[in-house]
Amino acid sequence: MASILFLVNHPEVYVNHRNYFEEKGFEVTMRHIWRYDYQHYDHVLCNRFISGGSFNDIKKAYPHAILIEECPSIRKAVLRELPIKGKPKEKVKRESPFNMNKYFIDLSHTDIIRSIDIIGIKIKNILLYGETGTGKEHIARYIHFIKKTSGNFIPVDCGSLNDELIASEFYGHIKGAFTGAHQDKEGYFEQAHGGTLFLDEIENLSLRGQVTLLRALQELTFMKVGDYRVQKVDFNLVCTTNVKLWDLIDEGKFRSDLYYRITHMEFTIPPVRDYHNIPGLMEFLIDQICEEYDLHLRIDRKDLVLDTMKKLDPYKGNIREIKSYLTKKLIELESTQRSTLTGIELMKSFKL
Repeated sequence: MASILFLVNHPEVYVNHRNYFEEKGFEVTMRHIWRYDYQHYDHVLCNRFISGGSFNDIKKAYPHAILIEECPSIRKAVLRELPIKGKPKEKVKRESPFNMNKYFIDLSHTDIIRSIDIIGIKIKNILLYGETGTGKEHIARYIHFIKKTSGNFIPVDCGSLNDELIASEFYGHIKGAFTGAHQDKEGYFEQAHGGTLFLDEIENLSLRGQVTLLRALQELTFMKVGDYRVQKVDFNLVCTTNVKLWDLIDEGKFRSDLYYRITHMEFTIPPVRDYHNIPGLMEFLIDQICEEYDLHLRIDRKDLVLDTMKKLDPYKGNIREIKSYLTKKLIELESTQRSTLTGIELMKSFKL
């Protein structure tokens, strides 16, 4: 049930609004004195000045607060039919990360995509398992896309997190919370609110980081470092790993309670050696690389594909390894062709 807080000098003036929202299923609280009570409200509407504080004071506690004096329609603002002043509602055209112009979809992915489309769209916390270079982040972005959330996709490399500042990384901090905290900072939780938090290679998260993450995931509430105010967030969580987490759990390197928290559903991403159409993948990557580097080559693609398959089989680095090898090969080929053409042009000029 969504909640609304009215902080107004004369609550009786807004009785009709209260009745309207209660009929809509909202939980409505009316107050004429400002006093922070640590409770989260989905919507806060207030007068510019009330007993105990001003709109600026309230805004610090509730950044999403709406100033009634500047709001054309309270009901439309709460029902998100009206852009809030200072934060215009932008129409962003979201493109599927699985657009065939960008990503290659092998038949081995069919069952995964179908499962994600049917079941994954309803699941909050998903774990993706697969070898390095199999495209787990692409799948994560696809999950974010099909959920059609209004928030952002926030990627986090768990292996690069500073263990000493892990709470600040996830929760954020306020100015002066510790040495070097010169200004307020949003943590990953706050940035991902309304969207997707993507934790890449979660097996690299330290035990301290696991405790920090678990505590907040249980209730989806947190306090910034140095702050006393409890904040509530809501986001989808997608984690990836290239190792079996249960092996780490048996070794005491990963918490089983965190595993259950992040794994409402698990998908295994197939390696390239299990693809049905490896030559098709390579042809696709050749086109992609030529477009990225503006390469104009006259080559026998079939020979290049066969050479790459012989060279890289069994594709231990998967897509990442293949693309790296083809990029180097294609740039070398273009360099050779340009040198040859330059030489021919010089010879023609001497004949003239």
